[in-house]
Amino acid sequence: MLVLDDSLSMNAIDQYVPEHFYGHGNPVCNKAFTPYAWIRERQENGEYVPWQGTKYIPWDDDLAEQNDGKIDGLTAPPAIERCARVPRIDMLNALTKQLIEKYQTSTYLGVSTLGDHPPYYAIGRGTATKPKEFKLIKVPISDFSGATENEMQRVHENLDEAFNLEAIKGNYTPISFAIYEAAKYFRGTSLLEKVSGGNIHTTLAPSFYTLPTPLRYRCQQNHIILMTDGAPTANVIFAPLEQDTRAHGGLFTTIYDDRNNVVLEDGTMSNTHMLTRVDSDLSKTLWNLDLRFAKKVDENGQEKTVDNTGKRWDDLYSRPMPIHIHTISLAVDPTSLFLRNLTAPSGGLNLGSADKEGGSAELLASFDTIFADIIKNGSSTSAVSDRNNLDLSHFEYDKSGKVLPESIGGIRYDTTFNFMQRTGEIRAVTPYIADTIIEDDGKKSYVIDKKVLWSTNDKIRPLQGRFRTLHPRYGDYPMTAGALSQSSKNFTIHHKHWLMYLPYSLTYIKQGLRPRLSGIGDIVNAEIKMFNKDVPYLNWQTLSPVMQHEMKKMLIQRTTHMPRNLVITGSNDGMIHFINAERGIKNKLYAGRRDTAYFPWFLAYRADEIMGKRYPASFVMDGKTNITDGKVGEDYYTSVGMTGMGGGGKAVVGYRLYGAKKYNIERNTLSTFTDRQVTPLFEIVNEGPERQRTAGFKNLGYSYSGFEFFNRASPINQTADQTAGQIVALFGNGYGTDVSSLYLIDGYTGKLLSEVILSKNGGGASTPSIIVEKDPNSHFQRLKTAYVGDFSGQLYKINFNHDLSAERITVLFRTNPEDYGQSALSVRPLLINDHGATWVYFGTGLAADIRYDRGPLSKKLHAIYAIKDSGDLTYLTDSDLTENKIMFDRSKHASSMALLTDNVTKNNNIKVVTHVSSGQHGWYLPLNLYGSASGERIIFDPRIDEKNNLLSISTFGIIEKEYFSSPVPGYEEEDPCVSDEVFGSILNLDLTTGKSHGSNNINYVGVIPGPIGGDGITLGPYNNGGSGLSKELIDTLKGITGDSESSYGDDEGAQCLTDNYGEIICKSPPRFADQPFLTSGRLYLKNI
Repeated sequence: MLVLDDSLSMNAIDQYVPEHFYGHGNPVCNKAFTPYAWIRERQENGEYVPWQGTKYIPWDDDLAEQNDGKIDGLTAPPAIERCARVPRIDMLNALTKQLIEKYQTSTYLGVSTLGDHPPYYAIGRGTATKPKEFKLIKVPISDFSGATENEMQRVHENLDEAFNLEAIKGNYTPISFAIYEAAKYFRGTSLLEKVSGGNIHTTLAPSFYTLPTPLRYRCQQNHIILMTDGAPTANVIFAPLEQDTRAHGGLFTTIYDDRNNVVLEDGTMSNTHMLTRVDSDLSKTLWNLDLRFAKKVDENGQEKTVDNTGKRWDDLYSRPMPIHIHTISLAVDPTSLFLRNLTAPSGGLNLGSADKEGGSAELLASFDTIFADIIKNGSSTSAVSDRNNLDLSHFEYDKSGKVLPESIGGIRYDTTFNFMQRTGEIRAVTPYIADTIIEDDGKKSYVIDKKVLWSTNDKIRPLQGRFRTLHPRYGDYPMTAGALSQSSKNFTIHHKHWLMYLPYSLTYIKQGLRPRLSGIGDIVNAEIKMFNKDVPYLNWQTLSPVMQHEMKKMLIQRTTHMPRNLVITGSNDGMIHFINAERGIKNKLYAGRRDTAYFPWFLAYRADEIMGKRYPASFVMDGKTNITDGKVGEDYYTSVGMTGMGGGGKAVVGYRLYGAKKYNIERNTLSTFTDRQVTPLFEIVNEGPERQRTAGFKNLGYSYSGFEFFNRASPINQTADQTAGQIVALFGNGYGTDVSSLYLIDGYTGKLLSEVILSKNGGGASTPSIIVEKDPNSHFQRLKTAYVGDFSGQLYKINFNHDLSAERITVLFRTNPEDYGQSALSVRPLLINDHGATWVYFGTGLAADIRYDRGPLSKKLHAIYAIKDSGDLTYLTDSDLTENKIMFDRSKHASSMALLTDNVTKNNNIKVVTHVSSGQHGWYLPLNLYGSASGERIIFDPRIDEKNNLLSISTFGIIEKEYFSSPVPGYEEEDPCVSDEVFGSILNLDLTTGKSHGSNNINYVGVIPGPIGGDGITLGPYNNGGSGLSKELIDTLKGITGDSESSYGDDEGAQCLTDNYGEIICKSPPRFADQPFLTSGRLYLKNI
């Protein structure tokens, strides 16, 4: 329930609103200005200029910083959000309509006001009370998700009637009175309608009314959000409920003792006091409530004895239902005592600003923050660390209180999202030592806490960064990169404005486009990736000394001249977002801001689906991302990336992150031939109109596969000394297709080089792992072997010829053919070299097909597998491997799992029991901690803890509660109080035997633990996406970036995971004795 200030001061001061402000057309400021060069550039590119008519100047933080805070070096302009000024009450009216529009699909909303002083307040001051209408509930709490245009129009009319000068004339700020009335609405009791007037000697004759209960479910949260621009003018309430008074065990203290014959909430006469001093007692009372036991009346005036699903209000799956209070202040200090008293018991938020010049943008941001806190965000559980060690921060500050960069350790970037709201954010988080514990034996252990440095919600603004796409040449390839602008084909102008701007206005809603809630869309399963300028993305050890020298020169030149590090991820607004990282930025760039947003051109035909108001949330750019370095041709060195759509579609895209000519890398210089901007390169598509589909990719399915790269000698235009290169990308064809195949393409142009058919009925290939080696005939790499699983549950080994054709395809492992799809191998295999043999680690399970994610087909026994490939295997099944056993560690006081009736997370230590040694071909671990039909599975890529020589792997499971599938007859609604339960485990296992290590194995119930990342966690020694560097070279790179900006850390670090609710858990891991098993000397950027 929104309780909004309608006092007279809301008309006293005008507030800034942006262009296209909701319901206010196109306001402009009075002062005109000359369109400077940077504005003309936007106009010449056909890009959207929000300051049409050059009537006011936008605020561009980057340009302003370069000109001492002045856009043109002369004039300090207003911020882009500040254009026209309107009365506060008009701004609040428009903002309320906007909030209902924004959150209509995800929350039940209602609107109440403060109104005038409650009756008897004036009498207590010796004056009479005039006849007065109250009826503070202007819009009862409603489900607006299916509201018709006429219904919304009536809501708008109610708000127009409440928020106008005549309605608020003479109103004060009776905050306690208004909050108590709103609480009565939740409690199902009578609300004050009007009084006839009176004085100290006469009765007021108040009348009351009731509304149908806003309570729908026996587990729902109930919130009151107060917005006010002033301190309370009376700390009183009217008509308290008997149970709230001190005489009946309540908290309220009376202020008058001589008031007789007053009216209680139910209309009866009593001598119970009408006016009470509330202070913090009000919020304590509301927090101590349990609305499960409140009075509830339905639309027909009948008692509502069950919730909307037909269940008793106090059944097993119900939860306590107090009232939470939050406050937003305008021109009032949000930390004021009276505001903190209101929120303290429930832990509510106090937001807002004491700035009287604050505008609608600041107010909207406060509301959004509270809604984001109420609407629980999820997480993709994808994260990336920006250093080879996630070293711990030891915060030090300068005189102004700013954290010194050199005191910030490793930074972990992860994502949270709300799928239905289509909002998301990227967070920059650093772990630090919060406490040190000295054990009895003198050993130290650390309590690790986290600090959020920033979020993109705070950093990304409208029009920030470059907006790019590819333009088809006459509808066919090749394609040319360009600005996403008004001249871009296949878009309407409204779609392009929506992508680049944050259109909270009626203008876009009338075009059928939904309001956009944040600068980036939600990042549900999209992988987050880090591009650091001082880190190699190719294994130099498999190059000739000549090429190693050239790649070293490229790395030094890129470190010197690249002005930023980037965080990269796809999102469901159709964009791939490239965000400035905390480290590595210069030239007055800013961390957390968007550098580039790339909207693939082929998505234009899906623009309505992505942006349309009437369409449900859907997946779009939701797949994996990977990066590589390489040499292209004879004299060009580049860093490129690729991103897939995952469940969003059947397409992959490629882009350049950096590029330089040989002349520049040899001399470490910068020229016009150095490409430092993100540039789209190609799009490979197998969906939509036939004209936009890419020839040769008819077997491309939903692109769940990740990407592997290598740099080979170019087969065309080759020089005599074999120094011309070609980047090759390798990826599985994804799911939703009959065929399982691998595609090999030119990683710079997107040209198809080869398709290797693995099976005609395999259901689609997953992410491959590759082994590359030095090419004896050139200075480059050659592809030796790839390992990949598919939808049918088969693991393939492919040996390659020099021309990228398959020399031999071997099925190394098969699950039961009857488990087709249920036992899919969806993760990237982890490869480890063991004296010439290759260990292959993987697991069964899928989270990409609803048929196998819920219901009977999901109740399958899955397992983790470790297969030793000595080169002579045909195929294996479970019977050929040593079976290990997983169980609770009873010595750690674990308990068996029980279905939870609340949202409390439980965790238990577990252990793995193994034979003394593994079998000839390896081992497997059935995931039967909760029985053979729990559906616990492997959907996260296995990792390796290189510092402890352990396999690190996370599991995922869902408990479907039978009670959920047994609706009460006559009640069709699904039961949100009996949602499925999630669980999972973190396992750290010996590489050769599968035995668990110490207390590092934990089972969680209530959350899904994402994969561990950070200190020492890598994709494995065979990973071709990184290279070991000499200390001398690392010191050279640090000399360019400075220690605080370097990607290389030496201090003790942390290991962290992000669960599915976005909670980050970090620890400083114990160190075990090194085992001479892994290739030494390798450094990686950690990819989680």
